[in-house]
Amino acid sequence: MIRKLAPILIGLLMIAALACEGLAPAAALTAKAFPSPTPVPAAGPGAAKLAEQVRAAMEKAGSFHFNMDMMMAVAGEGFTLDVPFQLAGDFSAPDKMNGKLAASVLGSTLETEFVKIGAMSWVKDPQTGQWMESQDDSGFAPFSPQDFLGDEFFSGPDSAVSELKLVGTEMIDGVSTWHYSAVVSAKKLGRKGSDLMFDMYIGVDDKLPRKITMSGEVDLSGVFGDSGDRQMPVPTGPANLDLVMTVSKYGVPVTINPPPGF
Repeated sequence: MIRKLAPILIGLLMIAALACEGLAPAAALTAKAFPSPTPVPAAGPGAAKLAEQVRAAMEKAGSFHFNMDMMMAVAGEGFTLDVPFQLAGDFSAPDKMNGKLAASVLGSTLETEFVKIGAMSWVKDPQTGQWMESQDDSGFAPFSPQDFLGDEFFSGPDSAVSELKLVGTEMIDGVSTWHYSAVVSAKKLGRKGSDLMFDMYIGVDDKLPRKITMSGEVDLSGVFGDSGDRQMPVPTGPANLDLVMTVSKYGVPVTINPPPGF
């Protein structure tokens, strides 16, 4: 996911590069912790059973709306940037997704749109407004729901999630949910850096995910290419990540088509 956001962040850094000149060297980054609720006794399924129930519930729903807020504290060559991202869109099973992405830095905002249908994806150039096409399976989409909700992420020998624990029950938008906490392995995600703290809130009755949070330090080394190839500073080391994603409007029909002209 971080690699897919790289072009957007690069554009923002280009906008901010001159303004960043003269800033003090990057200070040590401190991860922001999400508040932990008081545990409430509850009974919920384990990882394997949870993954099975979530998959079945989402397949039955067929579609949903998502909103994601992500803050990255990025260290560059002699400066530090707090870069907020806002992502909102819709998903329609089995493989359609569209949305809008906005990112801001130093008062400048970059906005774009994307569409993904199967292995095809399109993204709107934020400067020209022209749509670009990709036939790469990963495409332009910043992430897929399966990045957080797929069976391989939850359980199994290659799962990135460990230490899954039931914290308690909480109300999310009027829905009673199980609150699970876990650790996401940076190594299993193929990235350097520390493991990430992961929390998810699953409907007690309908088994549908309502909220996901992730926080910790990620290593951006190599994500943005070789800094020597660019006429601007690029982030090459650690960055703090705080992510909150909410999911709603399950089962509401959505129509997702290619952009005009495709």
